[in-house]
Amino acid sequence: MIERIIPKQANNNYLGSPLAFYGMILFVLLMIFSAYMHFLQPQYAANKIANIIVFESTPDPNQIIYMVFSLWGLQQTSFVIFNVIILFSYRNLIPLMYLLWIFTWLMRPLVVGQLYPLTPEYTTGITPGIAGLPVILSYLLIMLLMSLRQPRDKAL
Repeated sequence: MIERIIPKQANNNYLGSPLAFYGMILFVLLMIFSAYMHFLQPQYAANKIANIIVFESTPDPNQIIYMVFSLWGLQQTSFVIFNVIILFSYRNLIPLMYLLWIFTWLMRPLVVGQLYPLTPEYTTGITPGIAGLPVILSYLLIMLLMSLRQPRDKAL
């Protein structure tokens, strides 16, 4: 089982379910949008999507929030580029990518959310990441299991 997640050699010989392959493409497209918004549109991402209030103060504390959003978007962009490379050239690493995405999405509420909770006085509503967390984690887990399946067919 571990060899299917961390193969001895990375190659394009993906043997998991084709649905998990195409599911990774869909998820990466969603993450490309997320990376773009956080990296290049941090004000909109923070205030309109994540529902973080605009703080009124001097100096402007919003600049720090936007900078952190942009840095997060840069990290997301790097990870998405890595995912795209895997989809084109190293498809047998798709199960590992699902595992890393699950780790990322689990750590948001379990660690980051506990260390730095966004209580109601900081927001005007729930963030899409928190609202969609059960669906995203369920999707990623199902896709991980499907990517580990070993069909009798040839590689995708």
